[in-house]
Amino acid sequence: MGPPPSSEGHTFAGDRDMPLAPRKRAVRLSTSHATRTPFRLPLNPASVTMRAMRAMARCAGLWLSVFVAAVGCDESTEGQVQAPRVKQGGKCSAAEECAEGLTCAEDQTCQKPADIEAGKKCAASAECKARGQCSWKDGKCVAASDDDCKRSTPCKKVGGCSAKGGKCIATNTEDCKASEACEGYGKCTFEYGACAASSDEDCKEAVVCTGLGQCTARGGECVKKP
Repeated sequence: MGPPPSSEGHTFAGDRDMPLAPRKRAVRLSTSHATRTPFRLPLNPASVTMRAMRAMARCAGLWLSVFVAAVGCDESTEGQVQAPRVKQGGKCSAAEECAEGLTCAEDQTCQKPADIEAGKKCAASAECKARGQCSWKDGKCVAASDDDCKRSTPCKKVGGCSAKGGKCIATNTEDCKASEACEGYGKCTFEYGACAASSDEDCKEAVVCTGLGQCTARGGECVKKP
């Protein structure tokens, strides 16, 4: 017998009926997936909240700065309650404190500028020295304060150092004793609305006593003893 026939170029009947085995595909793991660090939750969840709040604060600050730059903002007066303005005659320390149309005068009261100028004319007048009418009030020069009177002739001569009703009058013994009326005529005591010689003690140091012998007090005057 010869050798068996070669199978090359021939198909056996049994081969046609047998299914081919599927080829196995090699599975390769991606190096990136194999080495990727697994996701982990933070140990302290509060840290996430704090980071989020900081980010929101930075964002809010940025938008606020943009808004202020766009519309402007006066931080010096924003939200402040303005104090009521001082009316005429009220005390002040600066012109800004006075009501509209008024300014702060030298005596630290709120006045109209025109009244302040009129007051300066009163202070420079002869009536200021003679009667203490150094202030402008109600359209005329008057003795408006004790300061007006203390630089006047009535205060020096008869103790009229207090302003009342626009005039300078005597109101106390202290002013009487400091006056020329006490030194010359013994009228050193405030009595019945004026300086008077109320006792012989008032008279004995007076000029009328030492020079003229009028050393007895009677009816508010120093007279000679009968």
